[in-house]
Amino acid sequence: MENIKHEEREKESGLCERNGVSMTLKKVVRVENHSTEFHIILQIKGESYKLLIAETELYRTKFLRHIPLGDIDESEFYKKIRQEITNKQFDENNIWYRTERNGMQRINERWMFVFSNGAISDTGFTEKIYSGIEGYYIPPEAVMDQGEVKGVIKSLFREFNHNPKVFYPLFLLNLMAITSGYFRMVGEAGFMKITLWLAGASGSGKTELAKAVGIYTFADNDLNCNAISATARRNYVLKYLGESSGSVFLFDDVKREAVRERKNSVMAKIDDILRSVFSGRLTDIISMKLTPSLIDTCALITGEYMQTQESQNARLLYLDVDGFLKEEKNSEALRILQGNPLWVTTVCCDYIRWLLTKIEDDAFRSSLKDHLEAMRRGKKQYMNINNAARLNENRHMIEMSYILLERYLRENNLTEEFISKCSNAATLSIESLCSNTFSLLGGEEMVVQKAVHEVMKNCRLRKACYQNSLTYSDRGCKYRQDYFMLYAEDDILFIEDYEESLVRNTRGEHDFNVGKSYMIIREERLMQLLYDAIKKIISEYPAFCISADEMISHLPRLLKRMQLIYKQHRSDGDWGRTAVKYPVCEVQQEWTGKYQWDGKVMEARCIVEFKPAVQLNVEHPYFEFLLERLEDAESIKILPDIELLCDVHREKMDEAEIYKVRKAFMSGKALYKE
Repeated sequence: MENIKHEEREKESGLCERNGVSMTLKKVVRVENHSTEFHIILQIKGESYKLLIAETELYRTKFLRHIPLGDIDESEFYKKIRQEITNKQFDENNIWYRTERNGMQRINERWMFVFSNGAISDTGFTEKIYSGIEGYYIPPEAVMDQGEVKGVIKSLFREFNHNPKVFYPLFLLNLMAITSGYFRMVGEAGFMKITLWLAGASGSGKTELAKAVGIYTFADNDLNCNAISATARRNYVLKYLGESSGSVFLFDDVKREAVRERKNSVMAKIDDILRSVFSGRLTDIISMKLTPSLIDTCALITGEYMQTQESQNARLLYLDVDGFLKEEKNSEALRILQGNPLWVTTVCCDYIRWLLTKIEDDAFRSSLKDHLEAMRRGKKQYMNINNAARLNENRHMIEMSYILLERYLRENNLTEEFISKCSNAATLSIESLCSNTFSLLGGEEMVVQKAVHEVMKNCRLRKACYQNSLTYSDRGCKYRQDYFMLYAEDDILFIEDYEESLVRNTRGEHDFNVGKSYMIIREERLMQLLYDAIKKIISEYPAFCISADEMISHLPRLLKRMQLIYKQHRSDGDWGRTAVKYPVCEVQQEWTGKYQWDGKVMEARCIVEFKPAVQLNVEHPYFEFLLERLEDAESIKILPDIELLCDVHREKMDEAEIYKVRKAFMSGKALYKE
């Protein structure tokens, strides 16, 4: 029993006036167990009271005991109420249906999408089917005819396109929550279940963004947003999370609490949300509460990012909106969206109607599964890092949500120009979202990945030249060894066939059995290039909580663990040495000389030292585009039009020693494996 605030949701069916008392009666069938209950509204002396009476309790319970009847004869009043209920003939038009859960479900042989106050079918909105679960209210006026929705779509995406990197992920999260139940139905129970972390400092606009774009249902018909505070009790959080199927669960205003108990409490609730959304069911029991066994939802967390357990990191996407409101175009777009709170709801409701028409469509189902399988068969990103499979699947989810949106827009007869603009904006937003997420949640390895990409894109690269040695003899090398040394101008030296570069005899036979490409870089140079790149990347991602100096201190170990470089076997440790001595040459002086067989040539005096160098893993996916640069490149001489002397008598460059050091460099190395 409770006071009534929204009588317009109740339909009168047999009003009677007795002693100044009026009564409204409604029959409700519980969908799950087909039991019957009666909703009774009594108006007594200007006060409204609502009662929910199960049919089995009608004759054995004093269900009016909390209502002040005054001088009304209680026994006679009970008798007349029971008599009216018994005599009332309820036809189909006077029967309502209540479900135990929100979201997509089949009711009376029809697919419906159920909310607190009603349900959406492919034909529109009905109040006769509802969940009665508080906090997931859909204004009936948001369910429009298709012709009217088209204008709302244009208005909505006009504002989104002012800042697609922020608006698109938040909107797509709604579509993921809506389609989560559909993918469970087609055998992908773990798909479209993700948590989006909307991060930013106080005053950045994250909560306003979440309420305006990130959630399409309301707490009540006053259009208040159902945001659950990070300070709420754990049972309260789990209750609303368990009831949120088909919608986005909003967990608002996370702060890095200074008090340990409060910090641990918030962390525990975040962990509950991440695990429950990911698994599609509550991972803990709410005391004394019955909750749906399954939930098909997505979650939106706003506030300061708090590092979660590593196994949880890959269960969320990360969107940083710090400084969002500082740009006028952003604040103006948000103001317009806040002034039109039904735009997002209207488009999402129409999307639901469209999706309901596709549920029985085998061709539609097959098309989506083909798309998903193609994504999973495609080139894997983020290889050789922890949780790579989950991180790739997260990307597939957000990409699939736009595939569905694009198809919805096309079938709503939006122009190709409009759809193309949305597609470009969505692609930009997804790439940005995933890049930020993986840099943050992949931890150091993701930062290293970005740093390696940046270094390989801009580094100085030389492809070694195989040039016959002028001082060749039966005991010497076939090719000039100075072209296979590292030079001061080099970042990376690429030797296409390292064994070939070590050929000694006239028959051109290898000293080894299998030829292999080598990429070599001085250890000092590699560390400096990566340090500069890491420092720049970390400055762009303020949520990353480790410094470039901290990373560089154990970077060799990290590079080995990621299998980006080879290690040298050693007996005193499993990790092995990162760098091995390699001939490094610095051109000191150039002058003109003369040879009897070649006329005048340019000569160069060089200093050769043996310095620590690193062998990069040519076969690692991160280096693929670097090899593409080399694919059609010509072998490069060290200094164009200058012959570098490798004459042991004139330059004291011992070719035999250089050969020995180079041969030792290639021996005894392997990739580290856990």
